Amino acid sequence: MLKNKEIIFKYKKVILFYFILFLFLSITTIYSFTNSNASSVDIYVKNNEQFYGTICKGDTGRLIPNFTAEDFAPYRDYASSTDASNPYGVDMSYFYTTYESDTPEVVSIDGNGNYTGLQTGSATLYIRVYPRDYYYSDYPCFTAEVNLDVIYDMTNVSLSTSKVKAYMFPSYYYAKNKPQYDGCVTAIPLISDQYFTEVNGTSISCKSSNSKLKISAYITDNVLYLSQSTKKTGSAKLTVTIYGKAFTIDYKVVKSGISCQSKLLAKGKKFKIKISNYSGKIEWKSTNKKVAIVNSKGVIKGRSIGNCIIIAKVGDQYLGCAVSVTKPKLIKVCDRATYIGTHWKYSQPLRTQNGYYDCSALVWKAYSQKAGVYFGSAGYPGTTVTESAWCRDNGKMLKGGMTYKRFKKMQVNPGDILFKSTNMKDKYGTTYHVEMFTGYLCTDVDSAGKPSYSAMWAARGTFYAWAEGSLLARPMK
Repeated sequence: MLKNKEIIFKYKKVILFYFILFLFLSITTIYSFTNSNASSVDIYVKNNEQFYGTICKGDTGRLIPNFTAEDFAPYRDYASSTDASNPYGVDMSYFYTTYESDTPEVVSIDGNGNYTGLQTGSATLYIRVYPRDYYYSDYPCFTAEVNLDVIYDMTNVSLSTSKVKAYMFPSYYYAKNKPQYDGCVTAIPLISDQYFTEVNGTSISCKSSNSKLKISAYITDNVLYLSQSTKKTGSAKLTVTIYGKAFTIDYKVVKSGISCQSKLLAKGKKFKIKISNYSGKIEWKSTNKKVAIVNSKGVIKGRSIGNCIIIAKVGDQYLGCAVSVTKPKLIKVCDRATYIGTHWKYSQPLRTQNGYYDCSALVWKAYSQKAGVYFGSAGYPGTTVTESAWCRDNGKMLKGGMTYKRFKKMQVNPGDILFKSTNMKDKYGTTYHVEMFTGYLCTDVDSAGKPSYSAMWAARGTFYAWAEGSLLARPMK
């Protein structure tokens, strides 16, 4: 009988044997898998021949000169052979052969003519045979050129899906609910036992059955990308051809977007933002959780007075909404000012009448009707000079005025009013225009999730330009 130590030793040997066997089979399997499509192709060329061919990435072979007796006829006087079996009539030891690749990173070749397709592209291989005698050494007796295009082997390549729903997201909002679309890009992972780094140009094409949907295709890091340049929606059957192999894709594209790009929200109140025509996962976040928070369903809650951006990550895209948390009265003031500025007629002679306004009358009417702020006169709208003076005398002016830095930090609040002056050294005495700030508009969010935003004004939309340091007042905190 075997003792315990002998039994343990015996089983250790058995376990070690199977472990080594398993390791060997694993390495063999991996090697076979990664090289399953590679083949070996020898290429025979004649003197002065220009050969054109195609190989697959990973293919190997040998470049072989196909000599004839005529190639060596001029050299028989010094390299003649007495060996009757030599078909060329010369001693081949008097000659040597060189091999060269003009693009060795695409196709490499060694000193014996063994080549390997390393990556896709084009390369030219040169074979030259020289006499060893110094008298003839500068003149090859044999030269040939082999031009190879290296492509991927498409035998075992397929798409992860043949049915695609593409989403076209706005690249920019230049006003509320006025998006700009620039097309879209949709990704389809490849299923392949080889790695496609980059495929574009003539190696890949895309044909659409719908002429309104213009789509191109390219591959990066084993992912097929369908890039639609047109802004149309609809369906099409796409035929994508990659290195000669055609794939059919059912393609449908819809426009998607965010339901709100600017929102005034009272402290403690909630508001829900939606993403249209999208059923996938959405990630929400707030740029300032002290001002407003958002849950996984896009419901926003105002927490404190201030401004922030609510960002939705939709697939690989980002959309945003600028949220200003403020008092209910200021929301009413801004809404009223915006309504007057977009629905009433501008007229200085009729500025006091209902349905008409000028810049100072707009501010006075909005604040007097919705917040009881009259800028010194309860029965008649003042001018820019009298309104700016009232703000100054009542401590309503913000130190430093309207600056780009203040705007970028989102420190301008809805209801703030800006005065333009002809002479910045006499700002109060030369004011000629007043405009009410009504919030921020999130115009876009870049690929890194960084938002951009514009100022919104009661009568000027998002295109009103201010002068750095212009007077800025906050009539009501």
